[in-house]
Amino acid sequence: MSDYMSHGGRFVLVGLSKGELTYTHPKVHAKEMTLMCSRNANIEDFEYVISVINQFPTEVIYHS
Repeated sequence: MSDYMSHGGRFVLVGLSKGELTYTHPKVHAKEMTLMCSRNANIEDFEYVISVINQFPTEVIYHS
């Protein structure tokens, strides 16, 4: 996760997963990144978020 993050960046998790998320704390801490999570969303919320993301020139990395 931290390899793709700029200093002070935000990593946002939306949705639920039964899997585990692991990270290397020193890398996350050194970049002073923010981890944000949300699980209370519906399909309209996801569509809105994707439409906002698409308004900005950024590379989004999707994982399933």
